[in-house]
Amino acid sequence: MEEKIITWLVQGIIGALAGAAVYFAKITHSQIRQDINDRKKELSELKAELKVENAVLKTELKADTASLRREIDDMRNKMPFTYVLRDDYIRMMASFEHKLDRALSRSEKSDC
Repeated sequence: MEEKIITWLVQGIIGALAGAAVYFAKITHSQIRQDINDRKKELSELKAELKVENAVLKTELKADTASLRREIDDMRNKMPFTYVLRDDYIRMMASFEHKLDRALSRSEKSDC
């Protein structure tokens, strides 16, 4: 009879320990699941924030690109009035030197 009581007592203790282990495992599992759900929520919020920020950056980029294109177009339009092409400069200098040579030859003729 004593052996039956000891056996039941050991079985009860083992059952209680197994129940406690299952209980703590279940609690831990639910905490981990809650943490995962919290992280998913945070990630979805971050995704939403990033989408908004991305849209803002795209808008700024389009505005900056349009501004740069306007500036480049303005520079292209002003270039003919600001700068002289190399060939035009050479032609102009040749004409100027020719006029200078004629003036010099006339002054030499008039000196003689």
